Amino acid sequence: MIWVNVGGVWKQVMATYVNVGGIWKQVAAVFVNVGGVWKQLVKPLTYYGTVSFSTSRGFLSATRTGNGSYALFGGGYVSYGNYTGTVDAFNTTLVRSTPAEMGGRAHYGGAYNLNYGMFAGGWDGASGYTYSGVYAYDSSLVQSIGYLSQPRENPAGANVGQYALFAGGDDGYSTDYNTVDALDGSLVRTTPTGLSNRKRGLAGASITDYAIFAGGSYYASVDAYNSSLVRSTPTNLSIARGYLAGASVNNNYALFGGGCDGSLMRVTVDAYNTSLVRSTPTGLSVARYQLAGASTGDYAVFAGGRDAGGAIFDVVDAYNPSLVRSTPTAMSSGRYTISGQFGTTVGNYILFGTGGNADVYKIG
Repeated sequence: MIWVNVGGVWKQVMATYVNVGGIWKQVAAVFVNVGGVWKQLVKPLTYYGTVSFSTSRGFLSATRTGNGSYALFGGGYVSYGNYTGTVDAFNTTLVRSTPAEMGGRAHYGGAYNLNYGMFAGGWDGASGYTYSGVYAYDSSLVQSIGYLSQPRENPAGANVGQYALFAGGDDGYSTDYNTVDALDGSLVRTTPTGLSNRKRGLAGASITDYAIFAGGSYYASVDAYNSSLVRSTPTNLSIARGYLAGASVNNNYALFGGGCDGSLMRVTVDAYNTSLVRSTPTGLSVARYQLAGASTGDYAVFAGGRDAGGAIFDVVDAYNPSLVRSTPTAMSSGRYTISGQFGTTVGNYILFGTGGNADVYKIG
């Protein structure tokens, strides 16, 4: 931290600027040389507290608006036969509002592009149907509607260039899909080459030039889409697994953590850099599946999950831009989900929410 004395009062410097060609620009990252190696200085990650939802529910999904002004939590299961379309939006000061509702269902996929935060697909357990509708919220929380090419629940979300991508998922029963849909800033849909395998329980994460989808249905395969929606297939995960979570750090690494291959829970974390080269940093502190990921410039964070015996975890693991793991204060309660999408970010905050509230972590 850097402090300056203003009128006899010491105040922390929240941002640093440099003059480049006569234009003042904010410094996004600071590096120091340690033993001949340049390492990025990162802000501390601390537990902040909780914020309440307007409706308590499980199996909801999370995303953020395209400009990052709101964290969004949408849909979910309330009670037997009762599914909600409630959306809770938290701004950069964590003030909650409730924009227009979606269709009442759980297991939406969450993703965003430059213009919208989106909830796609989903499942209504009362009717047993899956859906193709996409509910999109702009920076003013105005709702628009788009559509996937195929109804499904739990598609994994990621973004690249102008597109939000939704990949894989299932029909709520026994059929898995390899379909990928990409929606641009006008909610115009493109359907690029599908995944290399039909998958449920896969994870998505984004880096500068790629949206990456990994694992699912106990496969090790990985599919990467560039900003032209051309698919490539990087090196497989180090261990085949499903119900893992994805997160990225500093747009330089996409990480895929946890998951299971049958009844065996995994701590494994695989990281892909901007050249799609894989490395395997230190694993999670606890083996688990059905956990959530959240992405920031300073940290890729994995939270919650459960094991085959039914234990639900409150543990949190954070990876900095050097892929060094830390374990911040645990959440206020254990959390898990089928889709791994109960984590998102807004401003300097990371939120993980299920039930009646979200745990909040502050960066800096």
